[in-house]
Amino acid sequence: MSKIRIYPLAEQDKITKDPINIGIDLGTTYTLMATVDADNVDFNKANQIPVQFVRFPQYSPFEYDQTIEDEKLASIVAFYNGKPYAGNNLYHLKGHSEFQLKKTCSTIVK
Repeated sequence: MSKIRIYPLAEQDKITKDPINIGIDLGTTYTLMATVDADNVDFNKANQIPVQFVRFPQYSPFEYDQTIEDEKLASIVAFYNGKPYAGNNLYHLKGHSEFQLKKTCSTIVK
């Protein structure tokens, strides 16, 4: 059985041809997105890959709710007045008189 190497050789100039690489974790509760800048990866100095998480502004469909900016994005999407919303601000919609659970997009967006 041969040994498997999960990182490039230290002598290799670049680990990828793409300058910025993006990874998305679509979880059932939260979604995370991270980037890696290939220029910041140097296996001659360290065997680590510097990951930067992306922060998203998460707007509320309600006028006086604050905008949440976080790297954890709740895996929820809703439409309100024909406009899509995603993220942590949507948790409080449950129980609201205008919230319609499990309604398909085609019946909401006209």
